[in-house]
Amino acid sequence: MPEWGVLAVLLLTSCAGSAFPRPTVPSRIEIAETGCFGLCPVYEVSIDKAGGVAYNGRQYVAVVGERTLTISPSSYDAIARLLEAWRPTRPGATSVGFGFGPKLFPCDDYATDGGELIITWFDTDGSRRLVVDRGCRSPQSITFKTKVREALALLPSAEWSAQRDH
Repeated sequence: MPEWGVLAVLLLTSCAGSAFPRPTVPSRIEIAETGCFGLCPVYEVSIDKAGGVAYNGRQYVAVVGERTLTISPSSYDAIARLLEAWRPTRPGATSVGFGFGPKLFPCDDYATDGGELIITWFDTDGSRRLVVDRGCRSPQSITFKTKVREALALLPSAEWSAQRDH
């Protein structure tokens, strides 16, 4: 019967899962870029599961001010899928790159004046936040920033947050 004991332990541990499982799709995702010591775009965009998009361009963007629009639920799902790999499993903040807090990936090569790229997922059990230094040049950071650009490109407002010198 020792085989049954081992089998029982394997089955129980495989079903245990995380203490903080992720809901399948967050109810809202916010993407923000903060200022730097240069002409970095500063904006926030909030996208909800129903398709509502709220944009607020602050500086060095093509469109300054608040705008709203609507996207299809399938567009929201596509954005959520692009960003899913980086959504923290535990509620609370995860910091990446130059800064404090737990790191999702290393950042040994960075410029210190890059500002931050912040993604916040709002789930039924709380929010999860990922803060990435825009100056981080690690391969994982470059991949992450590329996926964020791909997600933003799915929005009709993609050109609003494009960098502008004004």
